[in-house]
Amino acid sequence: MRLTYGDLSETDLDFDPLALTRAVVEYTCDVMRAAQRVEHRRAAQSRAGGSVRAWSQEASALKRRLQNLMASEVDDGALRDDIEHSLEEAIGRQTERRREATLREQQRLDDEIIYERQRCLEALAPLLCGFSLPGTSARLALRNDHPGYRASLTTRTELATGELAAEFALDVGTSFASGNRTLGSFARNTSLRVPVRGWFGRPRVKAVDLGACVIQSLTHSADGTVLVLRSTGRRPVEYRLERDDEGLAVSATDESPIGALSLVGADARQADDLLDALATAAVPLAERRTKLLAAHLSGTDVAELCDVEIVALGLVETVAPLVRELWEHSPGDEELAIGVAVAHGAPEMRTLSLATLRDAIAPLDPNQRGVFASWGLPLAGAPLTGTGIPEPGRLARGSAPPPPRLPNPLAQPAAPKPRQPEAPRLSTVDLDSGWA
Repeated sequence: MRLTYGDLSETDLDFDPLALTRAVVEYTCDVMRAAQRVEHRRAAQSRAGGSVRAWSQEASALKRRLQNLMASEVDDGALRDDIEHSLEEAIGRQTERRREATLREQQRLDDEIIYERQRCLEALAPLLCGFSLPGTSARLALRNDHPGYRASLTTRTELATGELAAEFALDVGTSFASGNRTLGSFARNTSLRVPVRGWFGRPRVKAVDLGACVIQSLTHSADGTVLVLRSTGRRPVEYRLERDDEGLAVSATDESPIGALSLVGADARQADDLLDALATAAVPLAERRTKLLAAHLSGTDVAELCDVEIVALGLVETVAPLVRELWEHSPGDEELAIGVAVAHGAPEMRTLSLATLRDAIAPLDPNQRGVFASWGLPLAGAPLTGTGIPEPGRLARGSAPPPPRLPNPLAQPAAPKPRQPEAPRLSTVDLDSGWA
């Protein structure tokens, strides 16, 4: 899909930025409402704990008053002791009942907070499964699961609130649906010089046809590629081809390591071709995300973050340059626009109206709507003000709630036109690009 901006100027975007913008808004609004519910439950927990403390103070004051009264009115020491003992027991029973009731209420509220956190993680899944965020790096892993293959994708995106790491299960499709796929299924010339075991177990180098070797695993990223093959027969040999910034190498192992060989010249070119053939077949799997297996922000499980909105705040800031650029190149005052190239004629225009975005953020309170201030869009009658980002040390579950958020003094009210000049151009990292 080849795109242009709304004013038909060229762009290197290779994804639908309007769909991403809308998805971020929907997720953020969902999470901000959840954050409000969490805040209310935390306040209820605090009130419940305060009621127990207040009762304990009242009971202590009552006990002192009765002790003073008995000291002046009751002469019988034994009777006075019995009354004080009965009073202590009654106060103790009532205090314990109140404490247990408070613990049950706080546990109920805590369960509801955990539920809200889990819902925020579940709401994140469609967004991360459906889009590659700007600035995302990815690592694809394919493993022979006997039968068939299992594939997963790990992504890392640097947000304003920390590094968002996510792991996905992938649909292997038809290419790797059956087990024991061989290298020859994906490449024609499969001969390569590799270490072999010679006389008396001494390693030597020999050209071997790897076409019948079964693919055991493949890992692929911008940093390099590792392919593991296994030969068939009575004495199977495992071959490991590696490519990284330092070059290419191949190693071989049977019952024990045979040896390793750095590849140069024609050998390196041949290994490159073999790895490229496998990468070409495997990389499209990265777009077939079926399930979000895990998500962490700066090492903390998203479902255990103290501030459930912290990921949403980071996502809003991450796509802000993209939204500002779309606004800069959109011809209308009430919509974001892109052009989609068609076979013949002018590009087909697609739009996202600001009215749709206003309707989406309308249920939020003014401070919550302020998280979109950095987008520079006129989304409210009054200027939007930003919302502060909780400090990283307060992310984990059980941490103290963040301090009150203050409006961001750097956020400027959005003017209808002119728009922000010279907005930097950003596009998502296509998972194919940068992968050899």
